[in-house]
Amino acid sequence: MRVLRVIGGAVVLASLSASVANAAWTRPAVLVTGDDAGLLASVARADGSLRTAIADTGRDISLGLVDAADAAPFADPLVALRSPARVAYVSLAADGSGVALDVQRRAPSTVVGFDAAGTTGPLLTVDDVGGGPALAISPTGTAVVAWVAKSPQGFEVDAAFRDPGSATFGAPVRAGYTADKRTLVSAGIGDSGEAVVAWQTNSFPSDLAAAVRLPGAGFSKAGFVSRNAGDVRLAVGPGGQAILASTRGAGLDVAVKPPGADTVPAAKRIDRGQGFAVDVAAAGPSAVAAVWLAAPKARDRARVRVFEGDSRLRRIGTVGRDGYGETVKVAIDGAGATVVAWEEALKAKRGDPSARSQLGVAYRPAGGRLRAPVHFGPVSLEVTPESVQLGPGGRAWVLYEAFETSDRDAGYRRVYGTERRP
Repeated sequence: MRVLRVIGGAVVLASLSASVANAAWTRPAVLVTGDDAGLLASVARADGSLRTAIADTGRDISLGLVDAADAAPFADPLVALRSPARVAYVSLAADGSGVALDVQRRAPSTVVGFDAAGTTGPLLTVDDVGGGPALAISPTGTAVVAWVAKSPQGFEVDAAFRDPGSATFGAPVRAGYTADKRTLVSAGIGDSGEAVVAWQTNSFPSDLAAAVRLPGAGFSKAGFVSRNAGDVRLAVGPGGQAILASTRGAGLDVAVKPPGADTVPAAKRIDRGQGFAVDVAAAGPSAVAAVWLAAPKARDRARVRVFEGDSRLRRIGTVGRDGYGETVKVAIDGAGATVVAWEEALKAKRGDPSARSQLGVAYRPAGGRLRAPVHFGPVSLEVTPESVQLGPGGRAWVLYEAFETSDRDAGYRRVYGTERRP
């Protein structure tokens, strides 16, 4: 985990692209900085503000909650957990409450709940034997945690749920079986408790399986969604719709589950090319989106291809000039607004062969087209998008990490945030 020290309200002082001045985005501000802290999660709240979850072990902050409003870029952190807690994952609801995973070296992991004021309480002990538990929370606070457990029958994927209005998780239930404890688990949940749990062995490519849990019921029979899948991403929307996307060979395969369906259909190929990064999103009653960073051939420059729809996806645009890295991010809202962020490669300086990159961001208003990309600095060795969020009225946020180290320049690692204000 890359972690960074919180600097409340600090403003970026270095190397911003000239295109920022002509856009509706704010000048980026530093959220955290350093090697001992990092961004854990973020959410756009209904009141139009942004909440982020951070960790900073150098300041004994295992879980801090940082808010951004018009008055200042980032407020001082509200400390929810300190050591000996070791928070690995966080998921945030729309009011700023959430669930966190406390991972101890020689003890089972614990799911910890917290309210919008940062008051915490342990909710569930998870005896995971696999690649690490997955947890997710819906905008209204319905939550799921899924993990690999050892049973007399072998290795199984279990999940526990916190239903609407409940303060605790229910008893674990089995979603399906896996052949290897080295299994990666993904989970997502809607407002009503409709959930999807997906898993694949941690040896790529590998078969991808998934099971659906409808509100008030157990899991449906698990089934294979894709064979020989690469990197997989899952999103479940508030309405219960789900999208799974993965690279497979020279193409992008996607499966979309409509709200109320009790199985995830087999994935279908929606695009061809040499892909490097994938992300998905779901919002509103049925909207889903997928992006991937891909090139026609391996030696060609990669661009970000954006797909959106309900049960069927269509490409709504292609952005970027020379996409780079292993991460791309997308967010959508129920009205069709979209924001995409990626790492854009730059030419090396004369006499200095070091890699250089900046952040690329493209925004699409509801009912409109993807607008021309905006670029953010500082120009760094690596610039990685970490989270994108959409709020009321077309408001948007992008959070990204910039990393630089060289013999001539001072090294740094920081997480920045920029906001699009309507």
